[in-house]
Amino acid sequence: MRSYDALYRMSLAKGYSGLRIFFTALILFLSFFAYHRNKLWIEDTLLWLDISKKSPDKTRAHSNLGYAYDVKGFPDKAIQEYKNVLALEKNGSPLLYTNLGVALLSKDMIDDAITAFQKAIALDPNFADAHANLGNIYKDIGLIDAGVKELETAVKLKPGSAKIRNNLGIAYGRKGLIDRALKELEIAVEINPDLADIHFNLAYAYTRKKMPDKAIKEYETALKLNPNDVEAKQNLETLKKIIQ
Repeated sequence: MRSYDALYRMSLAKGYSGLRIFFTALILFLSFFAYHRNKLWIEDTLLWLDISKKSPDKTRAHSNLGYAYDVKGFPDKAIQEYKNVLALEKNGSPLLYTNLGVALLSKDMIDDAITAFQKAIALDPNFADAHANLGNIYKDIGLIDAGVKELETAVKLKPGSAKIRNNLGIAYGRKGLIDRALKELEIAVEINPDLADIHFNLAYAYTRKKMPDKAIKEYETALKLNPNDVEAKQNLETLKKIIQ
């Protein structure tokens, strides 16, 4: 299942920045495995494509084909397959609307994505990922209060998600509620200590609270997990100079 609960970064300079992913290029080592993963994806996609053509009324085939397209970065095709399912089903499902919302979001179709997530919630008010995705959108378009409300609901429904707690912490930070932000980020780190960006965000929050020693520790942890993080290196160097 796809979910728009990706990690977001807070920046000392700008307040926050978008998701940043660093890839380590081990091309020769990974090429063999990449080939087989792509081969499996192609075979799987062809299977669902064949089924959808032979049995166009099978919603599972369209849904799985849409997911396969979305995972490999073909949102237009994914959206069409999800719409094919909706044409066959009277009401759809929370998962279907959530996946549709994610695909629409990747095309910057914000209003349509919001509508999709809202429909998912209408079908199942306890579907945490839909609340999380909707909350992230609201947060990012400046509707902070609405974003906080949706993310708080998502955390209640899915308390073990480090990523959702991370995003709620960021939303609190944007409202100036640093103590609440710290609480969520600290819990997120306990849940999953291997996510570098959460340590980065926690370091930023500690900096806002004028707790440089703890901030330095978190930046150092973030860099152990992601040595290529230039921003974390810069922030760490700045903090160390300040406390000297």
